[in-house]
Amino acid sequence: MMFKSRLFWAFSVLAIASVIQGILGGSILQVVDQNIQRGRVANELLVGFIDLSANKQRLRILLSEELLGGPVNPDEIAQIQKNMFSILDQLDRLAKRASALYANDREMDAEHAARANAIEILRKSVKTLQGNVNALMGQPRRDAVEWRHINQAFDMSDGLDMRTLLAESISREKIATARDRAAADASLKLLNVIAISATIGLSLIAVVLAGYFSKALRKPLQRISNGARELESGNLDYRIPENSNDEFSELARSVNRMARELSRLRGQEIEAREELERLVTQRTYEVQEALHRLEKLDLRRRQMFADISHELKTPTTAIRGEAEITLRGKDKEIEEYKDTLVRIRDGAKHLGLVIEDMLTLARSDIDSLAVDRSPLRLNEVLFESMNQVMPTVHKKKMSLSTELDTRAMVLGDRQRLTQLFVILLDNAVQYSAQGSVVSVRCTELQDAEGGRIAQVEIEDHGIGIPSEELPRVWDRHFRSDNAKQARPDGSGLGLPLASALARAHFGSIELRSTLNQGTTVRVVLPVFESTLEVEV
Repeated sequence: MMFKSRLFWAFSVLAIASVIQGILGGSILQVVDQNIQRGRVANELLVGFIDLSANKQRLRILLSEELLGGPVNPDEIAQIQKNMFSILDQLDRLAKRASALYANDREMDAEHAARANAIEILRKSVKTLQGNVNALMGQPRRDAVEWRHINQAFDMSDGLDMRTLLAESISREKIATARDRAAADASLKLLNVIAISATIGLSLIAVVLAGYFSKALRKPLQRISNGARELESGNLDYRIPENSNDEFSELARSVNRMARELSRLRGQEIEAREELERLVTQRTYEVQEALHRLEKLDLRRRQMFADISHELKTPTTAIRGEAEITLRGKDKEIEEYKDTLVRIRDGAKHLGLVIEDMLTLARSDIDSLAVDRSPLRLNEVLFESMNQVMPTVHKKKMSLSTELDTRAMVLGDRQRLTQLFVILLDNAVQYSAQGSVVSVRCTELQDAEGGRIAQVEIEDHGIGIPSEELPRVWDRHFRSDNAKQARPDGSGLGLPLASALARAHFGSIELRSTLNQGTTVRVVLPVFESTLEVEV
């Protein structure tokens, strides 16, 4: 049998049992509700009779106080009489409701008739009592006969003792209240018994069905689970057993067909993916290489234009300003024109130097800095560089101290190395105080790897550089605050250019500085090692 048929019959049994439980529960609930309503009405009747007796006794007390000459409020007496009639009306409504609740129970007709008769007699008694009390309250004097008549109205009506009638009514309603409450409790107990029994029965049926289906589903579910795990692990050759005619066998056949198709497609997909990966790798490499070249060229182009815009703006503005000021107004003396031309010449010279520095930096950016390498004695290059800065040294009344190793040989471009050391020497002189000494040392050393290196140190005792600004001195156009104060016309390109020239010679440059004490620049270049002797 198919599992869907088994499930249908199982759920049908549970549904029928649930419907039977609901029908029984609903019936018992109706009985419980009816008994609760009967008990509530009987209790309200009991309370009504007790209230009526209490109001009657209160009225008797007030009239007794009136007899004894005490102060009595006529309005209070009238309110008590009104309350008694109201209670009688309520008792009459409750009696009718009680009769309706027992409409199908003929055994209760006598009790209903007795209740209705008692209420009617009490109403007549209260009316008679009201007339006597009103008549008595309107007379200025009262004799004993009248008071006996009033007392008789309180106790007797139509030859019946009202006290006995009230006591019997209260007793009857107490019995009815207890009876109806007991009936409601019994109904609730029965309802609980039915609910517990039905719950236990349904639970047992559910447990039996759960055990049956658990046993029936364990093996097919295990087969499906094993197949799913095998497929998940990538074993597309695994096949789920198909040894029954239920839904799980149909599912197994579908899964097996899917596994065969997936195995075929996976083979095709692996071949296509390998080919695609090969093509993607090849194209990605080509695109990355092209993109890297383009980004590098674009970055250098933008940097070059930014440098040109930054560095040419100030000198060209100064040259134009000198010309405009000189041409403004009346004709001037020849000497004034000459002074202006001298300033324009100096500005053009400075502009040429800036352009040369920027071109050198631009060439280093695009790896096309022309370096004509040849064996050189490093002390000769240093002497040539020092000669170029001597005018500034003499102007500031300074001196250069040298310790040069004549053995140090390098393979480099004389012009570029001279430019490198001129930049460093010019910085040392420009940012040192008048009369100070700049030391230049050149030595040949052995590095940590055993190779030979030439080391040049240029030490000054100038303004120095703050420690927090040292990492930025190699940035283009950066100048520390004390450098701007000492030399306002600087461009901030010297050290970046010197670093580019050192790298072009496979060397390095580093800088140590202490604020207000001085700066030491160290240039390290590889030594040219050759068995051929180079003539001086």
